[in-house]
Amino acid sequence: MSYFMTIAGPPIDVSGLEPLELVPADQAQDYIRDRAAELSALDGTPLFLVHDGETWTSHALVGDVIYDPTGCDTDTTSWVIPAFLSRLGASHTVRVWWADNEPDTHLKVEDCGSAAEFLRRLRESDHANVGLRFQGSRGGMQ
Repeated sequence: MSYFMTIAGPPIDVSGLEPLELVPADQAQDYIRDRAAELSALDGTPLFLVHDGETWTSHALVGDVIYDPTGCDTDTTSWVIPAFLSRLGASHTVRVWWADNEPDTHLKVEDCGSAAEFLRRLRESDHANVGLRFQGSRGGMQ
């Protein structure tokens, strides 16, 4: 089981956010490629996997936010997702979920009204019950 995060919309500059990489959905692992058309229809195009730089998932990056919600542990990358969210524009949609054995967990998400709410709810989540989506046009990091 792993965390996955996708972003739909124009590519954004992720320099300085290493190890985060944006991988086009058609170049990501089979799990994402198999869901790309459905996710694109719901969230927009182009669609990217937010890759943690090591697992071909978003697991390390999302997990660090959940397990170090204050961002105080200097050995984690818990600062990367908040910095990434601050770069989103009005045309972006970001989705995160915990992939389990159910084929539709990527659809079981709750919408957040702002990037700040998305981040707060991610930090407060029970790690195996993550399912959130934020559409950039609905509010920034306020």
